[in-house]
Amino acid sequence: MFVTIENAERIAREPKTRNQLSGPVLRDWFNTVSVYHFDNWNDGGKFFTSYLAHPAQGATAAAIFWQNNDRVRHSEQDFHSATYRKALLQAFAFATVDAVLWKVGPLSESSIGNVGLPVHSWDRNCRAFHIPCVDRTGVSDMVMNEVGGTAMTVGFQWLDKHLQRRIESHLQSRALIDITRMLTYPPQSLANIVRLRAPWFRDNRR
Repeated sequence: MFVTIENAERIAREPKTRNQLSGPVLRDWFNTVSVYHFDNWNDGGKFFTSYLAHPAQGATAAAIFWQNNDRVRHSEQDFHSATYRKALLQAFAFATVDAVLWKVGPLSESSIGNVGLPVHSWDRNCRAFHIPCVDRTGVSDMVMNEVGGTAMTVGFQWLDKHLQRRIESHLQSRALIDITRMLTYPPQSLANIVRLRAPWFRDNRR
């Protein structure tokens, strides 16, 4: 469901994605992956997209893993716990797989939108023609999703434990509690929607 939401957002927002929906799906997907620049860091994305939006995507994937792990989903952040540390590494691995699948998998930017597929011969041979080469693929997002996403996960879990708990202890309004929960842990709010729960839901308290 998370992947479906992401692709629906891209198709609705990006004309260039909609323009690539026609044509042979498998052939275009394989051709796109075959020319993917795994030796390139920058994929030409904006700073916000690469270094904030993609880490948030990774943090949401980590939250999805977390809420499906019965060993930790009812607990709070605790670096003294071996179970917590193991879950953090597993969430990192889960976000890594999600990032790779999002870039080059069967329901990805490569298959839906053909990001990186050369449109003209000079796009493929830009250096040979001595014309500017435009970076459209790279590994920055594949790395930042899980690295930045794990950092966000740790940070948001800290806020939930040390800030949000304190806020809730001083608030009587259920509406204000729900609003602050969404503000202090946005990736968890999206992960809740994916499992058809209210955005402000918490496994470890009402």
